[in-house]
Amino acid sequence: MDSNYKRYHDLKVAELEKDIDAHVQYYDDAVTKDACFEMLEELTRYLTHRYPRIFYLADGVLHNTVTGEKLRYPAGWSLSLSRACQHWVVLTANQTTRKKH
Repeated sequence: MDSNYKRYHDLKVAELEKDIDAHVQYYDDAVTKDACFEMLEELTRYLTHRYPRIFYLADGVLHNTVTGEKLRYPAGWSLSLSRACQHWVVLTANQTTRKKH
C-alpha cells in the first residue's frame, strides 16, 4: 500500500461505475465462478495478513478502513459472478491501474 492507494482505488471504481462491461469480461459458468471465488479468498487472505490495519475480517465481512467498503466474506454462490469479479477488480485497483496492458 502506498500513499496513492485511495486515489487509484477511486479512479478504478469511477471507471467501473461508468461501464463495468468494458472493464470486466468473463464466461459465466461454474468453472469461472469457482475460480473467481477462489481468487477472492486468496486475495482476502493476503490482504488481511499483509495489511491488517487496512483490511480485516469481522462477522463475515471484509472491511477496508481506507475506503470504508464492506464486502461479505466468503462471497458464496449467492453473489453474482459479475459482483465477485467487481470485488476483485476494486480490491486490486492500486495494482491494476498502474499496469498498461
